[in-house]
Amino acid sequence: MSNITTTQNEEAARMAYIGRSPCGCVRAATVDDPARARDVAKEIAAMVRGKLTIERVTCESVRATDWKCPEHRVATVTQGALL
Repeated sequence: MSNITTTQNEEAARMAYIGRSPCGCVRAATVDDPARARDVAKEIAAMVRGKLTIERVTCESVRATDWKCPEHRVATVTQGALL
């Protein structure tokens, strides 16, 4: 049981980078993994080229985040209601 708790704590503490579009939607995410430093840098560079705002957050918060901004959440619900 102790190993599971330790693994969960380690996972919760891991960091990630997300890229947000100007409207606030999350458009990209990558785990900040030192073993993949070169790939992570390339992914962040692609986010920057895509004019996304970069944020460093916990992996746990990425999973909990609603990737759509309030404007797009409403549009999706409205479109679904019309169908």
